[in-house]
Amino acid sequence: MNYRKSMKALVFGLIALMLIIGVVSCGPKPAAEEPAAEEPAAGEPAAEEPAAEITSITILIPDNPVAFNGINTDTGYEQALGELVMLSLAETDPNGNKYPELAAEIPTIENGGVVFDEEAWSMTVTWKLREDVFWADGEQVTVDDVIFTWDALIAADAWISAMDYTESLEKINDFTFIVHYYEGYIFPDYALQFGGEDFFVYPEHYCDAEAGFYEWNCDDEPLSSGPYILEEWVADDHLTFVKNENYFEEGKPAIDRVIVQIVPEEPVKQAMMLEGDADLHYWPA
Repeated sequence: MNYRKSMKALVFGLIALMLIIGVVSCGPKPAAEEPAAEEPAAGEPAAEEPAAEITSITILIPDNPVAFNGINTDTGYEQALGELVMLSLAETDPNGNKYPELAAEIPTIENGGVVFDEEAWSMTVTWKLREDVFWADGEQVTVDDVIFTWDALIAADAWISAMDYTESLEKINDFTFIVHYYEGYIFPDYALQFGGEDFFVYPEHYCDAEAGFYEWNCDDEPLSSGPYILEEWVADDHLTFVKNENYFEEGKPAIDRVIVQIVPEEPVKQAMMLEGDADLHYWPA
C-alpha cells in the first residue's frame, strides 16, 4: 500500500535523522583563537563544567502498542517503536537503499555471499554478523539469536514471505550462518529476509520461548540492542525511551530521549502539534 510505504519512509527518515544529526552537528569547524583559561587561585575550587542539555522529541500515537514489531499487528507506529530498540541484519533507508545493520555487510554475488546453483536453480546466502553489538544486559548478539528468532516465528505460524523459499538456516560459527533455499527457488528479496518490515532479531537468552512469539515477555519489556532503551511505560499515557549509551555506533543517537505520548483524541493531537507540544503525529486525520 503506497500510504504504508510513505509512512514507513517517514518513520525511517525520522530514525535516520535521530541517528545521524549528531554526526552532522559535530563536524569540523574553523579553528578560533580563545583566551587562555585563568588558573584558579590557590585554595579556590575549579569551576564546574555546565551540564549538557538533554535533548528530546515527542511522538504521538493513538493507543498502547500491542507489540514492538509489524507482525503481531500492522499499525506502522508499533514497528517504528521496534526500530528504536531492536536491530535487524539489514534495513532500507528512506530512499529505498539497503544497508547492513547487525550484518557486517550485505551478501552479494560479488563478495561471495550469494551462490547460485544454475543446474538446480537454487541459491545459498552466507551472512556474517558484526562482533561489536551487545544486548543491554551485556550479552553479545550472535547467530544464535537470529536462528532463535526465525525458529520462534515458524513455531508460532507467523508468516513472512521468505518462509516459502527457505529450507534451513545453518550455523557456521557465532557470527556466520548460511541460508539454504529450496531447490528450484530463487529468493530475490533475500537481503531483507532478516530485516525490513517483518524481522527484528530477539535475544535467545532473554525471551520466553515457551510462551511463544505472540505472547512472550520481549514485547512488554524488550531487551534493547538498538539506539534506545525502554525506560518507562505508563499504560494509556506514555512510553519513554532513553539513549543506549552502549550502542555500537559511536556518537549515536544524537537525541537523548524519545517520549511517545498515547493520545487517542484527534483534536487533542492536532492542538499539541500546533502548540509545539509534540514533534511527530502518526496517522493524522
